[in-house]
Amino acid sequence: TAHNFGIIISLDGDKPSHDRNRIREDGSGSFDQAFQAIERLRKKHPRYRRLGISVRLDYLSDLDALDAFVTENKLFITELSMVSPGETDYYRQFSPEDKLRFYRQLSRLREQYFQAAKGGSVSLHRCSLLLPLFSSGYEMFACHPAMGEKRPSFFPYTGSCIPGEKIFAAVDGTYHMCEKISSHFPIGDAEHGLHYGRIAGYINQFNSFAGRCGDCRITRFCSLCMAQAADYTALSLPSAYCRDKKACVKDTLTLYTECLEESPCAFDRFTREYLEERSRITGSLPY
Repeated sequence: TAHNFGIIISLDGDKPSHDRNRIREDGSGSFDQAFQAIERLRKKHPRYRRLGISVRLDYLSDLDALDAFVTENKLFITELSMVSPGETDYYRQFSPEDKLRFYRQLSRLREQYFQAAKGGSVSLHRCSLLLPLFSSGYEMFACHPAMGEKRPSFFPYTGSCIPGEKIFAAVDGTYHMCEKISSHFPIGDAEHGLHYGRIAGYINQFNSFAGRCGDCRITRFCSLCMAQAADYTALSLPSAYCRDKKACVKDTLTLYTECLEESPCAFDRFTREYLEERSRITGSLPY
C-alpha cells in the first residue's frame, strides 16, 4: 500500500474452470497456487484494495459458475476476454453445441444486465460478472472519450496501439508489441533495444489496408489491432472482420439506445462505477 501499485492475477474462475487451461509443467492445475496467493495477500494486507483478476473465457466456460465464484470470493475482474488462440487451432476442439450453450448463457446474462440497468434502484454487486462482461462493451457509447480519437497522422485509424508503446519481453530476449501477437513480428531485443525500421515497416503494412478506414462509419469504434491482423507471414485484414465488426457495433448501439429510451440514466451507475473501480485498481486513466 505504501507505493500505491495494483496487482492483477490471472484466474479463470473456480478450480475446474481455471485448471482446464492453466496447467503447470508437471501437468497439474495451477488454481490452488494462484488462489492461495490471493488469500495470503489479503490476510497479510487486509487494507489493500488494488487487487484484481484477469479472466479468459472459451466456449466451455460456465458463466453462471464464474459469476457465483467471483461474487462469493469478492474478486474484482479488471480484464475479461476470450482465449487468444495465437498460432494454434485451439478453437477447433469446440462443437457447435458448445458454442450454442455458451451464447445462450451470454444472451440470458445480458438480459439480466439490462433489466438491472433499467431498474435504477436495482444494485449489482461490485464483483458481479455482469459488469466486466457488458459494461466494457457499452463504454464505447456511454463514456466515449474525445481524447481517444486523437491519433497520430502516420497511424490515423482503428484502435491499434503503436508498436513499442508497450513492450512484451519474451524469454529469449526478443521484444514484441504485446503478449497476444504472433512471434513472427518482433520489434527489437534486450541487447539492441527497439528496431525502429522494423516498426515502421509494420505500420506501413497495417496502413496498406487500414488506410481505407477513413470512409467507414464505425472507424471511431473499431478495435482492429496488429495482433488481430498478424498471421505467420504478414499483416493483413482478417477475413470478414469489417462485416462482423459493423454488425456487432450496430447490435450493441441498438440495444444501448433502446435501453436509454426506457431509462435515460440506465448506464450512469453501472458503467461509470465499474470503470472508475477498474481504473483505480489498474492505474489506467478513467474516462
